[in-house]
Amino acid sequence: MAATSFTRHAWARVLDRLSLAPAEVAALLDYDLAVPIGSRGRTAHRLFFSAPDRQCFVAVQDEENGAVLTVLPIDYHETCAWPVSQKAQKQAETLLRERPVSQDDGHDSHDGDAASVFRVGCYFRDGQGTVRPAHLGTLPAERFSSQVNRLLEDDAALDEIQRRASAKRRLGEVVVKAFVRLGRRGAVTMIDLRPYSDEAASFDALMPTDRRQLPALTGSG
Repeated sequence: MAATSFTRHAWARVLDRLSLAPAEVAALLDYDLAVPIGSRGRTAHRLFFSAPDRQCFVAVQDEENGAVLTVLPIDYHETCAWPVSQKAQKQAETLLRERPVSQDDGHDSHDGDAASVFRVGCYFRDGQGTVRPAHLGTLPAERFSSQVNRLLEDDAALDEIQRRASAKRRLGEVVVKAFVRLGRRGAVTMIDLRPYSDEAASFDALMPTDRRQLPALTGSG
């Protein structure tokens, strides 16, 4: 599967529902510290354990491009999709405990230097499958306190990235993914510019987005 990225919707759901940062969730998925529990269409449902929350969640991820469409608590997944066994939940927890992910694994967006800008780019793909990278300029880091999370929570910033990508798109091309990097040496954070998806909507339409509204989860090990 392609490297993990997040739709804007999924990024917000991680921040609302988990104590882990999106980059930490991406590390779990990219290092295969998640248990496959089924699929629907072209989406894979991958169970992972969040140590700070002491419970499991399900990432609904596009198998073709790696984009996470949403992240679901166990009981919501059981209501909207199918049950998640205790055995699978224990397996996800065991995976993490046996192969802990370092916080310096390359998914951390911190740049040790005092970088003044976020560098932005994207990848286009044409009808023949040819992928073309493109630079989309910079955004001032100070505006977001040099934190990629704040940039990706800012609708105006994401709209600006989308506008720049659209301006550079050639006939017959589609935007595959966009990315941001703090300065020249910061870790790359991949994002999917689609604001939402039918697949995410089918799971999240009836769910509270504020983690404080969630009922206590049971059977999470």
